[in-house]
Amino acid sequence: MIPHNVELGDDSAMKAQAFRMLDDIIRYKLGRSRPVFVSYYATYRCNRRCMFCDLWKMNAPELTTEDAEVVIDRIADFGVKSLGISGGEPLIRKDLEEIAERARERGIITGLNTNGILITKKRAPAIAKAFDAVSISLDGFEKTHDEIRGVKGTFREAFQGLRNLTAARGDCVVGVNLVLTNRNFGEFLAFCRWIKEYVAYITFFPVSESPGETSYSSLYSIPRDRVDDFVEQVLSEKARDPSFIEPSETLIRLLREFIKGKMPYICDAGRLYLGISPNGDLKICPCVSDKPPWKIGSLLDKSMKELLDSDQFYSALEVIKSCRPCLAGCTTPLSLLFRGSVVHQAKEALKYLKINQRTRH
Repeated sequence: MIPHNVELGDDSAMKAQAFRMLDDIIRYKLGRSRPVFVSYYATYRCNRRCMFCDLWKMNAPELTTEDAEVVIDRIADFGVKSLGISGGEPLIRKDLEEIAERARERGIITGLNTNGILITKKRAPAIAKAFDAVSISLDGFEKTHDEIRGVKGTFREAFQGLRNLTAARGDCVVGVNLVLTNRNFGEFLAFCRWIKEYVAYITFFPVSESPGETSYSSLYSIPRDRVDDFVEQVLSEKARDPSFIEPSETLIRLLREFIKGKMPYICDAGRLYLGISPNGDLKICPCVSDKPPWKIGSLLDKSMKELLDSDQFYSALEVIKSCRPCLAGCTTPLSLLFRGSVVHQAKEALKYLKINQRTRH
């Protein structure tokens, strides 16, 4: 999801899109929802070895620039409002800005999740131009971040990338994304106060399962006997600066339920959001495997409308109901937004697209 804590400007096209979002909210309330957000894994290749991720082990074919633009056109034709680009490390692709620019030309809000290492001074202006929002992964202070990300010096490289982008950003909203684990939750508040000087927002989500094989949540979750105090501290910090800490109070409280294994089932996969694999396959949710029964079909072969009318789509909708409840940065906030009061939704919809999926997994 793209952070929604920054005010919209006066751009008439952006306001028109916000009103279209209101129409989507009404459709959702009436039980006739349609996907408004898509998360595109541009590549599974990565230049780091994070302790909670094994996507880099997956040898997945990738779209050419031309084919990626075909995929962008097909989701735009369907009416998708927001596109989050992730990975792997998506900036490994030299053509990423070109792909994102195509989405912006088609009226889609673009967000990027990146480790920040490849945001050089030379490349930063193009990234700032191509994306409405960029979330840079920083999981705490230098020692902690380097340990979590698997390579010494990662923090300094990522922070330099952040500074390069903020210096060139234009209208691009720059924030930090943090994956909460048992290695960094103890320094979260101190880090939050320190990083505030450099970015517009911070967002965070607990370590969870990836489409790979390993159960990372069982290895690295915040201890259950510490999560209550942590949640109360974060809520107090958010009360002091509501706009900087991006997750809502409701979502922060859900962290307690997730860690304790009591998370309610909050899922609109296929109804509000979808995922796209590196090869252009549409899948029912950004957070699931690329393989059947999650895979719906290729956006190179069929339009998005055709895929969402297919037997594979309805089969995946049934399978997703058996998923264990999750708390994911790219999906749960959107579900909560659409499930809230109409008055609250009307206010948030006027902000949503300007800053929305510039986030995190």
